[in-house]
Amino acid sequence: MNWFQNLAAGNGRILMIQPGERKEQIAHNIGKILEWDEGEERTFIASIVSTEPVALEGKFAPGSYVVSRDATPEYVASLILTRFDETVLSRYTNELRDRVPFEDALTIASLLEREAYDFTDMRYISGVIWNRLFIDMHLQIDATLQYARGAASLRTWWPTPLPKDKYIESPYNTYDHKGLPPAPIANPSLEAILAALNPRDTDCLYYFHDDEGGFHCTQTYEEHVALLKKFYGRGR
Repeated sequence: MNWFQNLAAGNGRILMIQPGERKEQIAHNIGKILEWDEGEERTFIASIVSTEPVALEGKFAPGSYVVSRDATPEYVASLILTRFDETVLSRYTNELRDRVPFEDALTIASLLEREAYDFTDMRYISGVIWNRLFIDMHLQIDATLQYARGAASLRTWWPTPLPKDKYIESPYNTYDHKGLPPAPIANPSLEAILAALNPRDTDCLYYFHDDEGGFHCTQTYEEHVALLKKFYGRGR
């Protein structure tokens, strides 16, 4: 990836932000290309998260950016924020805000980005998430456990969730706390935001993906366990 990113002509560098990455992951990847130190990476993060609307994640707009090899953290942050404003924030009308607070839409979109495979998948999972929120049910989303466990110092951004992680103390633990996590867990694509606002009409409350990427959802936990046993020989 570094080799391709450094193919930009002359003094240029191409920076890539992938949908679903977390802020430390993005800062580290960009920092490697532009040879920033840890202080510059922290400055870059702070320059983005501290602007209105203040959010710890969600505003690092995915996509490609062309910058000079000596671009400062503040300059790169300004490019990313401008794209976020143009592609997301400016399109979020007051009518939408009256229906769904912007921060909630961004948070749900971040969950979809980590949980789903494509736009169709995102809309189904969005329907499940909204169904759970409407009945005050725990979201129980493994990606939130991954976010809670992710350690920047070890570069383990998205560790594989373990059964014991359901008991970790974190406001992002959606097995322990009802409702949405306190902030987005990643930086979603516009596609994920659209899916958050346009959930598929479904009665499902439970879902999982099989080893082939197939999506399965059910109305009851008993049906959910039965399907898990069918595909994996055991329920959970």
